[in-house]
Amino acid sequence: MAEVPEEKRQHRRVRDTFLVRYNIKAPFAVKLQIGDKELNGVAADISEGGLGLFTAFDVPASTEVNLQFTINLDGSGRESEHRVFELTAEVRYAFAIKGASFRVGARFIDISPEERAFIGRYIESNRLRPDD
Repeated sequence: MAEVPEEKRQHRRVRDTFLVRYNIKAPFAVKLQIGDKELNGVAADISEGGLGLFTAFDVPASTEVNLQFTINLDGSGRESEHRVFELTAEVRYAFAIKGASFRVGARFIDISPEERAFIGRYIESNRLRPDD
């Protein structure tokens, strides 16, 4: 039986896909001029400390971005909850993937304890199983 690699991330994450809207705080040097333009991306995964997303834009590491996204939390028999997040994050990495897309990893800078707790509950309710 193959060994499962040790998890090295600080926060547990869950794979999910949802729309993420973000804009980049200018000025900074990139391959294209963005300024205050809003860009769209799709989340790849999320943790209490940040999120990964797919986008058509190469966003340099260390760039500060504003992220907007909504998470729906199934109440498991209770009313479902949803929360709209508007967070500042720092891009930790970006790399090209197939086609003209980029995988971007961003670390939340200004997340409140309540927002972190909501994401934690979301992760627990959608926890990855070993075969995912």
